[in-house]
Amino acid sequence: MPLTLHILTGISPPGLLTSAAIILMLFIAFLLVLLIIPLSLCLFLCKEGQLVEGKLRGSWLGISAGGDLRSKETQLLGRLWISWHNIRLLYRETSAPSALDLIASITGDEKEKDEEKEDKEGQDESHPGSDGKGGELEVIEEGDADGISVHRIRSVLAAMPAFIDFIRDLFRSFHFKTIRCHLQLGLDDPSETAILTGRLWSIAAFLSYLGADIQIEPFFEEERLEGELLAEARMRPIHIPAAIISALREKEMRSLIKDAIGWGR
Repeated sequence: MPLTLHILTGISPPGLLTSAAIILMLFIAFLLVLLIIPLSLCLFLCKEGQLVEGKLRGSWLGISAGGDLRSKETQLLGRLWISWHNIRLLYRETSAPSALDLIASITGDEKEKDEEKEDKEGQDESHPGSDGKGGELEVIEEGDADGISVHRIRSVLAAMPAFIDFIRDLFRSFHFKTIRCHLQLGLDDPSETAILTGRLWSIAAFLSYLGADIQIEPFFEEERLEGELLAEARMRPIHIPAAIISALREKEMRSLIKDAIGWGR
């Protein structure tokens, strides 16, 4: 028998399937090893007077990503970056008006839109349909819209226990190394400040058993909200798909997702 024919006859379909299965198992094992490697996260928030600063960092397998946000007076500065072993892959800086100016502008635009909407409704009422069919059609459409909204609300309420379990599973995957919070809090009423501070102290006492360092200082003279928050945690990315699979096992969660993306229509 020729050598080439002997080699070809030696490769059987079961052997190919076995090789493909081994390659697939090796790929799955490699993926699991990657997902088991912990992801490090760091969050820092600070407010002092008009200065508001926030930082978020994440690192995994030599890849680092983060964002900075800094607001002072009338300027809001932001920075986003991604690097791999100190090699910059993405870097972007942005600037915008302060959050207060932005909210004020949005509120003004919404008022103008409401006035335009009222003017259009007034014009529609001044020019009603000749045979009255238009009004009936609007009522039917509004009824259908209300029916859809009620159905979605029921879907959300039905899926709420599964969603709470999903959030709980995600939080269980976090292992906090550092939780430090120093806060100065003051309301316009000293009695309300004392009540709120007492409630926050009870929460801080509970969190102290978990290793958190929380200090809350009441300020009775005027309204004040200043302080800083530092949280460092580690998590294994494998918990994310595990939590998603566990949530999708619930029928209510699947129904909510179908309604959200339009498959249930």
